[in-house]
Amino acid sequence: MTPHKVLKENGVAVGMEFEQYFFDGNEYKLTGEKVRINSDFIISAFGSKNTQTAVEALVKDEKGKVNINRHTMQNKSKPHIYAGGDIIGTNNLVDAVNDGKVASWFIHKSIGSKHGIDYGVTPNLPGFFTEIDLVDISTNMAGVHFDNPYGLASAPPATSYPMIRRAFEMGWGFAVTKTFVLDKDEIVNVAPRIFKATNDVLRREPSFSNI
Repeated sequence: MTPHKVLKENGVAVGMEFEQYFFDGNEYKLTGEKVRINSDFIISAFGSKNTQTAVEALVKDEKGKVNINRHTMQNKSKPHIYAGGDIIGTNNLVDAVNDGKVASWFIHKSIGSKHGIDYGVTPNLPGFFTEIDLVDISTNMAGVHFDNPYGLASAPPATSYPMIRRAFEMGWGFAVTKTFVLDKDEIVNVAPRIFKATNDVLRREPSFSNI
């Protein structure tokens, strides 16, 4: 459902009116059917907007997104600006987190280059070491040795080989995969992952979308 209006009585908000919509395979369309939900409190949590128009004009393209180099996450016209997530059009949380990781590496590399330090081409952010790292937490399971008992579940973090490889580079002990495919058959994460996916036009029954 999408918010339609706040309902008031004697100047006090008492509920919200929503309009139902459904996904026809290409876009979300409103059905015209209204639903009222009574409430004691209404909390707006639908995002925010940057009011600094000068900043928007500086970094955004004609589509309202930050136009970046997808390899380095740098703004094409202002290379000292890095961006990721919603503002560049990333559609899901896992990829948004990865945007941040990629940007952090190239920021680190850029700062180093200004001080005559060459970090090479392979991303490898500096680690953080304490004496706790010397504790042996390795384990054996079904005859297989793992450096530690922490691994990736069969979920978005194990979507692809590069993601799993990076996890191992960061010290994770194992990964459980669900599906292997060729690059041409790459699985695309569905967003949103929870929506009404029945054949009913009004989509009354909630269900999960399968990636």
